[in-house]
Amino acid sequence: MYPLVSFNASYYTYPTSICRGYWGRYALDIDLSAEARKRRSDWLTNVRRLSETPFHVHVFSKYGRVADDSLFQDILQRHGIFVEKFFHRALRHRVLGEMVADPKEYENLKILIGTAWGYHTAFGRKATDDVFFVVDHIFEQHLFRAINDPGNYEILAAWYKRHSEPRQCAVCGSSYRPIDIPDWIYAASNGTAICCMQCRIVERPSRKALLPHLREFVNACGFIPSADATPLSYSFTSRLFPEQWASVFGAYGKMGGVEHVKNKWKSWFTALASSGVLPDGVMTTSRGIKCLAKDGHECHSLDEQQIDNWLTNHSLAHEREPIYPTHPILNPNGKRRSDWRVGDVYIEYFGLMGEKTYDKKTDEKITLVKQLGITMVPIYPSDMMSLDKALGCLLRK
Repeated sequence: MYPLVSFNASYYTYPTSICRGYWGRYALDIDLSAEARKRRSDWLTNVRRLSETPFHVHVFSKYGRVADDSLFQDILQRHGIFVEKFFHRALRHRVLGEMVADPKEYENLKILIGTAWGYHTAFGRKATDDVFFVVDHIFEQHLFRAINDPGNYEILAAWYKRHSEPRQCAVCGSSYRPIDIPDWIYAASNGTAICCMQCRIVERPSRKALLPHLREFVNACGFIPSADATPLSYSFTSRLFPEQWASVFGAYGKMGGVEHVKNKWKSWFTALASSGVLPDGVMTTSRGIKCLAKDGHECHSLDEQQIDNWLTNHSLAHEREPIYPTHPILNPNGKRRSDWRVGDVYIEYFGLMGEKTYDKKTDEKITLVKQLGITMVPIYPSDMMSLDKALGCLLRK
């Protein structure tokens, strides 16, 4: 048996589980060494100092939103000391879109950051990287306020107390503490706090023997997972409800994991087809799997098929894979495509969220549409259960 996720559990115990704790970024001062408390104190002093700079005034006047307060509060209550990556993820694309809309903003922010930090930074080289500086400042200031608010600090302390007590893993039965799970694993799994993530449950069944377990995995998910479906794929875990985690992870282990299935069957979709779980409109070809939507459009995944069918069911005329207008830097050859277009609205399905290379391409497309001044509706894996909400804006046009 192999572990569900491989990491050094003896090293990643709180507070080491907070990767940016090296710079003192701890939400609480509970259970910290004297050295860690000193780093935390220095960090808080710097956050307070930054709140008095022109950089801070500019960021919050241009990018801050009243709704960010309630968003931060909601994430804080659900994820406690692991709030950072969830808040970053929630703000990133909105801030990026606003940042690239103003061509003078890069240079302006570069000057403001240099003045605030007192030294030259890498800011200004690429908007898709620069957005981190802005979102991180917004995050730090919200966390600073929460730490200094007795009510919010009490919420954090209560969350910490609950999650620092040993509990039994719902998958393998081992004893563990959620606060000891590395923050990058916790965030990628979408806050899976019922599993130790080190369960030694991953088997290596034969090519034929894994098919029943593959069907069990699909049934546990309630949808056809894509080829990136792992416990550390946010595009996958964001589609699961908490009550599904134990059964999904258990079935995942029995079939040997996605990579094992692909190794045995050469491709994930071939295994799905052989197991009999694929719906109508999906065909196996010499080049792989082709999904046909109701209107005959070819789709590259079952999720794309579902979106295309939604557009058809709502009588929305749509073009498949339209070409974006040219842009001298982001689309110089005019070959970059969207997934759909309805009228003058482009639709993108960002189905592999959480993968670094894919996220970079996502950022580039968001930058492109903002600089071109066109409208794009983004769809994420977590939206697949509520397409009426995600695409409802098209019905009001």
